[in-house]
Amino acid sequence: MAGGRPGGFKPERQHWRSNATMRTGAAGLPGSSNFDQQCIEAEIGAADDLEQAAYERAVIGWEEPVYHRGELVGQIRKFSDSLLLTLLKGAKPEKYRDTAKVAVTIGDDIMQRLNAGRARVGLCIG
Repeated sequence: MAGGRPGGFKPERQHWRSNATMRTGAAGLPGSSNFDQQCIEAEIGAADDLEQAAYERAVIGWEEPVYHRGELVGQIRKFSDSLLLTLLKGAKPEKYRDTAKVAVTIGDDIMQRLNAGRARVGLCIG
């Protein structure tokens, strides 16, 4: 038992083991190459399921009931903008990633002091 945990999994990841058994019919003990491979496949499958659920909430949306004076009068379709943005960042990171550019100009005096300090501690000055 790794780290005193059943199956060697962290407590928050125990569901992957049961997922592996359900998805792949994995049997046996953790540590065997067959079981470990099936757990990896189950994790990939679960991640695909999560991605599909995120897509559905972001793009397809979900229906929520609308009430007026306690009476159901209809439904409204809602979408998750934050999930949509997350999916865009994953699909096209070059376009949608969070970017920050920092430009710093260091004066000669500061560079000389920095290099002197590096020399004192034996760092290479390049």
